[in-house]
Amino acid sequence: MTGTIWAPPAYIESLQIQGLPIDFKADMPILGELFDQDVSIVDDWIDESAEHAKIAFAAATTEWLAWRLDGVAPDADMHELAQALWAAMVDIRYWKGERRLQPDGGSAVDWISYSAWQEAEALMRMSLKRKGKARNVVNLVLLARHVLPKSAHAGLKAWLTAVLRERVGALWQLDDDPRVRDERLGPLVSREALDPAQPLDEAAVSGQVDALLRGIDWKNNRYLRSPDELAAIGFSGTPYTL
Repeated sequence: MTGTIWAPPAYIESLQIQGLPIDFKADMPILGELFDQDVSIVDDWIDESAEHAKIAFAAATTEWLAWRLDGVAPDADMHELAQALWAAMVDIRYWKGERRLQPDGGSAVDWISYSAWQEAEALMRMSLKRKGKARNVVNLVLLARHVLPKSAHAGLKAWLTAVLRERVGALWQLDDDPRVRDERLGPLVSREALDPAQPLDEAAVSGQVDALLRGIDWKNNRYLRSPDELAAIGFSGTPYTL
C-alpha cells in the first residue's frame, strides 16, 4: 500500500513507537496468562456493535501491533493482517482463510504474529455469520498493550476510551438482534472515523474506504483473495474498489 494512504494514524505516530527495540517476551504460557485478562470497556461496547464497526475496530487495533513492530520485525506481516481486516470490513469475502502452524520454538515476534492471526481468523469465522465475538477483539487489544512500551499505555487507553464511547458506543450499536443477518452489518467505517481527534464526516466515509481498498497490495498479502479467487466465489463488480 502506498505510503500516502498507509501511514500511521496521528494518535499512534505521536507516541513514537516505531523502530523501538523488541523488549517484550511472548510464548504459549505468557500469552495464555495474557488472554485470561479482561478489558471490560472493549467487551461492553464491541459485543453489541454492528459487524462493520467490530471488524474496523479489530483492524485499527491490529495497526497498533503493526506500527509497534514496524522497522524491527519485517517478517511479522502485521501490516498485511491489518489491511486484510480493513478489506474484510467492507466485504468479508476478501478475507482468505488459511492454516498456520503454531510456532515451534519461535521468537516473541513469531508468537505475537501467530496469535494476532489466530484471533483475526476466529473473528472472521464468526463474522461470516454476522456474529463476530468480542473476545477475539479483546485479545487483540491485550496483544497490542503487551508489545507497547509502558510510555505508550496511556495513549492506547485514551484511544480505546474515546473511540469506544464516542464512536462505537455512540454510533454503531445494535438496538436489538435483527432477524435478517445482513441487518447486523451497520454502516461502513473508515480508518479516519476511528481517529477520535478527527470530526466524523459521514459524507466522506465512502471515498475514504474506496481509497483504502484501492491502495491495498493484494498481490503481496497472503490474507487476501485475488480478483480471480473472488470471481470464483461469486464476487461481482470490480475488486478492491467500493
